[in-house]
Amino acid sequence: MPKPLGADKRRLSRTLAQALGAEITDLRVKSKLNQGELAFRLGYNETYIRRLERGTANPSLEVLCTVSDFFRMSLSLLISRAEERSKAAVSQDSESAKTL
Repeated sequence: MPKPLGADKRRLSRTLAQALGAEITDLRVKSKLNQGELAFRLGYNETYIRRLERGTANPSLEVLCTVSDFFRMSLSLLISRAEERSKAAVSQDSESAKTL
């Protein structure tokens, strides 16, 4: 069976970079693009997109603007969604720690 498109739904986004990457992954999957197609359309290489989605790249403001423009959303919306995702993961971590 082929691997499903997108990130594992259980992937936690403890840092803002990871949360931002997860948001970009979600947007890419909803657009029915693979990482190579997104990279081509944005003018970056696939390895960079992979690192961006995992949260291991440090994107410049220009890169974030390019991504948000491509998905037809404001940069502030992209970042606020990532912040919400990151806060939810931290909250989930603290709830899990309380039950241990």
